[in-house]
Amino acid sequence: MSQQEPVTKNIGPDTYQVLMLDPWTASDLLLDLSSIFGPSLSIVGSGLLKSGDSKAAFQQLLDGVGGAESGDVLGENLEKAILSLLDRLSKEKQREIIGILSKVTSVQKEAAWPTLESVFTVHFQGRIKAMYQWMAFALQVQFKDFFSSN
Repeated sequence: MSQQEPVTKNIGPDTYQVLMLDPWTASDLLLDLSSIFGPSLSIVGSGLLKSGDSKAAFQQLLDGVGGAESGDVLGENLEKAILSLLDRLSKEKQREIIGILSKVTSVQKEAAWPTLESVFTVHFQGRIKAMYQWMAFALQVQFKDFFSSN
């Protein structure tokens, strides 16, 4: 796939097309994301290692069993990880990331494909879940080599 072929995905009733960022912007974005999410992922990983059976501990966490209040190591570490993430992800940084991704995204509006940047506020008004689903998709497009097994 060339850099200028958009990747298309339907999210709810909308169809989005995302182009690749230039490598400098993508690299800067990756560094930002690493500094935001890296420490939190490290805390969760540490909890998995300390729990002994990490697969069972993670499944218990997904099932809602255990948690920080029961003294579960993974649950305690997840709580620390979430607090760590919230400390690092500012409103300004989130808006910056959304702004970068919305410039390389188009959304289908009847026969037109405006950039998401130009319709963002109206498009996602009252649809915050859809906004985060689009953001996850746009990040997967940018860093697809991190999400594949090749």
